Amino acid sequence: MKNYVASELILQQILSHGKEGAANGIMKMEDGKKYAFSDFYIFKGAKSTKIKSISSYVIEI
Repeated sequence: MKNYVASELILQQILSHGKEGAANGIMKMEDGKKYAFSDFYIFKGAKSTKIKSISSYVIEI
């Protein structure tokens, strides 16, 4: 999705616990398309800001 430009980002949920975090929502693009997304993060440690891995899922709605 790095070649697309979002005109609006709607975050519906953000969760974190220990070394893990997640966010989901909707991206509205400049061309009018909408995508639902969900991102899952694993951080290097419970209080770390460095990300160890990311899993992302995107579907057009």
